[in-house]
Amino acid sequence: MQVEEDAKSAAKGGQKDEKAKPKAKKKTVDKWKKKIWYTLYAPAYFDSKPLGETIAEKPEMVQDRIIIVGARELSPAKKASATISFKVREVKGNKAYTEPILHQVSPDYIRRLVRRRASKIECVQDVVTKDNVKVRVKTLALTVRKATNDQCTAIRKIVVDGILDFAKSKTYDKVITELIFGNLPAKITADAKKVAALKRVEIIKSRVLSQ
Repeated sequence: MQVEEDAKSAAKGGQKDEKAKPKAKKKTVDKWKKKIWYTLYAPAYFDSKPLGETIAEKPEMVQDRIIIVGARELSPAKKASATISFKVREVKGNKAYTEPILHQVSPDYIRRLVRRRASKIECVQDVVTKDNVKVRVKTLALTVRKATNDQCTAIRKIVVDGILDFAKSKTYDKVITELIFGNLPAKITADAKKVAALKRVEIIKSRVLSQ
């Protein structure tokens, strides 16, 4: 009996030893090693300039990513206060091609423009370009002195009509570059000065609504 009990004890001990053996560790995969760097490029009408880099495992993961850059990076002489948001539309190899979807002027810059005892006339309008891209444009007109209600109404109409007429006669690439870097605000300012003394017209934001 003692031998049987010893045998049973030894068997149980062996089972415990087997259970106590450490499990084999699973091999971990470093996901970073699988990822690839992609360079994002501006469209041709912004000289196809490189905007930055992003990292992803697959090309489809780069699609629709957004990068924000200062307007000065695309045109050093102009619009130091504005930023432009670009969205990835196409990926080829390790290159991602973008299109601008939003531009806006910094609130600090706008605050510096506004003066007391002057009128601030804001206009928000939706326009459709010649190639059927819908864009929302926000414009700010600033007078030298306080303007009457009738003058503000007349200035607002000149601003809205000027942007509408330009947008419907041009394709999106021409419209967006003009809104950010062009002379359209200066042309509108010249027309609006016939109504009241005007300090300037500034296109402070544009956003693509549909393409």
